[in-house]
Amino acid sequence: MTTFKPGNKKQVTINQNWFNMANKDPYEDALARVKRKKEFYGNFFSWIFTSLFLLVLNLLTSPGFLWALFPFVGWGIGVAFHGFDVFGYPGVGRDWEEREIEKEMRRSNRRKLPSGKSEGGLELPELQKREDRPYNEEDLV
Repeated sequence: MTTFKPGNKKQVTINQNWFNMANKDPYEDALARVKRKKEFYGNFFSWIFTSLFLLVLNLLTSPGFLWALFPFVGWGIGVAFHGFDVFGYPGVGRDWEEREIEKEMRRSNRRKLPSGKSEGGLELPELQKREDRPYNEEDLV
């Protein structure tokens, strides 16, 4: 982080990471993702061990009231959101957006999809009316 004072005006702070986001090295990007995963696993295992410790302490001191559930649930919600931030939300990955775009394009009856696939028509030959039937439609009840 760089801080400078232009003349007699107020202090301005610039986050240098903002400028480097467009020119990010793939190695640095992978390193940042691994660091985020490592932080999540540290948070997750701290939550598990602390929750177990508090549960044992709760059962030894006041088994009639399970107060250990309050920090367990509160911290657990935080761990869940941390996991969503690191790994993404369930069902919503990188492929999800591509599938949704293709689905929307099919709905709007476009013929070419971004993936280069052509939509084509729905072909169900078994549902087409067959003229070579050995019976008449009027004979059916």
